[in-house]
Amino acid sequence: MNMEYKEVVERIVSDLAKEYAYELFEVKFHFQYDEMGIEVFIDKTEGNINIAECAYFNRKLVNILDERNVFDKPYNLSVSSPGLDRPLKNKRDFNRVLGEEVTFYLSEKVEGKLQYDGVVKEVFDNEVVVDAKNKNIKILYSQINKAILVLE
Repeated sequence: MNMEYKEVVERIVSDLAKEYAYELFEVKFHFQYDEMGIEVFIDKTEGNINIAECAYFNRKLVNILDERNVFDKPYNLSVSSPGLDRPLKNKRDFNRVLGEEVTFYLSEKVEGKLQYDGVVKEVFDNEVVVDAKNKNIKILYSQINKAILVLE
């Protein structure tokens, strides 16, 4: 894939998302035959995005991509929410799940363990405090390989 496409699409999506108080979560590209597939994942900065909002954003984004002739071949665009089971990556993500149970998979041991299940108690700029079986554990974002909300 041409990395310029990815950078251009991410910039366009980010700019458009700001207009609607959305944020870009991720852009994925895939190719099948002569058609390029683009998956855009967005969310609201406050609350959760719905299907109608994703569809509206999709139409706006297609118009911009076509007006600017970003692609020189056919493409298929889909816009959706990253979903409830999306990975948690940063302060904003952890603030969203404050008081909820999360599973942490770590890149280095924290108090002798590489995995924790616990309730997010406090969120700071570079770490999260988790109540893991009535013991508060501080985990740096840089130590997290993957963190996901435990869905019931």
